[in-house]
Amino acid sequence: SFSSTDSTQIFNNAQEHLDKKLIGNYEAMINDNRRYNFINPLRQAVELFHKWVQIRDAHRFFTTVIDEVDEASKIFDTCKEVIEFVHDQLDKFKDIVRFADENRENFSFLPEDQKELAAELKALESKEWPIRIKHYIDAKKEISKSLDAVRGQYREEIKREYEKTYEVLCQNAVDEGLDKSLVAEPVAVYSTKCLAGSILALRNNLDTNEYFQREAAKLVAAKREKETPEPVPSTDPATGTPSTPATPKPYPVACTMTLDIRVIGLDSEAAVDKYL
Repeated sequence: SFSSTDSTQIFNNAQEHLDKKLIGNYEAMINDNRRYNFINPLRQAVELFHKWVQIRDAHRFFTTVIDEVDEASKIFDTCKEVIEFVHDQLDKFKDIVRFADENRENFSFLPEDQKELAAELKALESKEWPIRIKHYIDAKKEISKSLDAVRGQYREEIKREYEKTYEVLCQNAVDEGLDKSLVAEPVAVYSTKCLAGSILALRNNLDTNEYFQREAAKLVAAKREKETPEPVPSTDPATGTPSTPATPKPYPVACTMTLDIRVIGLDSEAAVDKYL
């Protein structure tokens, strides 16, 4: 309400209230949340306010406001809901939107019966008002739990794959007469591989080939060193003085490392040198 009963003063006060308070406050909130469609009711209100503010005749202004009071009342009621939502629920809304953005790739690994729910989370950012945030909070909890379960399965598989590879390498070491302690235990490797939050990355980390190749190369090098003969001291027959023997060429080491379908055949010196 306004203190003056003069129609001109009321008109001026109404125009100032619309222009400097309502439009200013609404536009600030719109700007802060411009990427979200739930803010559209405030855009409708600002559009209506701008139309009223441009009316410079007091009689026409009041007539227009009265004629559009029903439409304006509905817009104002909706704007109150949106403003309350921004004040009370915006942080939760943004958290769900961020969760959906971060897991767009991961959602493809969900069970089929949960993909529709995941699609709702992805669509939240562009959803029009009204938004019932509790539904999305519950959906996020359910989807998050399922994603964690999938990640857990892959992490267990990664651990098993590395432990299996380690056992194969140790057996290869024993078969070649080498100490299996030459093979580095894989705990540090698979622990790092399990840190990924991306399920696709976890799936790719099931591949232990890099670890296998590195440790197999150590065994091949150890085998070659073990099989290299010691140089034999000799004496120069003309002078009777010891001569410095040439370092003998290492014998080719036949060594085959296998892991599943991978076979490293090293049966000649050239093959060994090429591999190392």
